[in-house]
Amino acid sequence: MISGKDITVLIMAAGESKRMQDIKQLLPWKDSNFLLEIIKTAKNSRVGSVHLVLGAHAARIVDKCSLNDLHVDYMINPNWQMVWEIV
Repeated sequence: MISGKDITVLIMAAGESKRMQDIKQLLPWKDSNFLLEIIKTAKNSRVGSVHLVLGAHAARIVDKCSLNDLHVDYMINPNWQMVWEIV
């Protein structure tokens, strides 16, 4: 039987948000911002771990969201602009 501790959440937040004309991850949502609310929801679901992939605006997002204080594993994709072709 699979328990919540066997599940990993991967949050993909590497996009540029070009159409939004603002950093989508940092847009106000509830009591904080969009990304923090997603992280909080994932962590409250009692999964084994939460991982986050950042790309565009990574430094600003890390700074504004205090990711180190949240104990969320994050990585920065330096090739966030790469378009994948699905075959």
